[in-house]
Amino acid sequence: MKKKSLVFLSAAAALTLAACGSANNSNTSSEASKASSKSKFNAEVTHEGTPIKGGTLKYALVAASPFSGIFIDELASNSTDSTIASQVDQSMFEYDENRKLTNTGL
Repeated sequence: MKKKSLVFLSAAAALTLAACGSANNSNTSSEASKASSKSKFNAEVTHEGTPIKGGTLKYALVAASPFSGIFIDELASNSTDSTIASQVDQSMFEYDENRKLTNTGL
């Protein structure tokens, strides 16, 4: 009886691991899409003269999908949300130089 259950569990584990594997290892389509989606705008623009008083800075973030709107860094589910949250939100936790949690923070 134990032998049958061991064989069954081994087969179930093998099927689970096989289902998690990726069958598509080709990078040709992703490289082509990266080349075609490259921005035609300059990454940096400098202007001469004095800045306009009361002017507005417009900032753009290029992403494949829209952000989900979770502006709390600890709950953000993708890098787009984290990028936006890092500019407007204070982190709840603080880390040391080794990225270990400290006893400080909110």
